[in-house]
Amino acid sequence: MKRNKRLKSNGGGLKKSSSRLRSNNKRITAHDDLNKKLDMIFSKVMRISSSDGDGRVECISCCAVKHWKDMDAGHYIPRFIQSVRWDEMNVWPQCRKCNRELGGNLLSYRTKLIDKIGHDSVKDLEDRRSKSTLSRSEKRELLKFYQEEFKKLVDARR
Repeated sequence: MKRNKRLKSNGGGLKKSSSRLRSNNKRITAHDDLNKKLDMIFSKVMRISSSDGDGRVECISCCAVKHWKDMDAGHYIPRFIQSVRWDEMNVWPQCRKCNRELGGNLLSYRTKLIDKIGHDSVKDLEDRRSKSTLSRSEKRELLKFYQEEFKKLVDARR
C-alpha cells in the first residue's frame, strides 16, 4: 500500500518513466525480432548447406543421419555468446538428442569439429568468445545475406 501511495504522489514522474520504458521495450523487441529472424534463416542455411542431394545430413556429435529439417543448428560455443552466434565455424547440424537432451554433446562435438576445421580454427573460435557483439546494421546485413543464400540453396535443389 505504501508503495502505491508513493507512486501516486510522484507528480507525473511515473508517466515519464513508463513512457521511457515503453520506448526501451520497443527497441528491445525490435532487436529481439531481428535476432530471431537471423537465427531462423542462419539455422536453415547451416543445415541445408551441409546436406546431401536428398536433404540428409549427419549430426556433428553422434553421426546420426536425418533430413536437415529434423536437425538443429548446434552451436559449439553457446548462442548467448553473441560474438560467435552467427559464425559458420561455430554452427553445425546436430541431432535434437545431442543438442537438446545432451547439452550439445560438447566433447564429441569438439573432437569432430577439430576433424572438420582443424585445431587452430577451433582454438581461434574459442579465443573469439569475448569479442564485441554485432551492431543492428551488421545483423541486418547478415540477415539479408543468409536470406539470399537460403534462396540459392533451395533453388539449386529444384
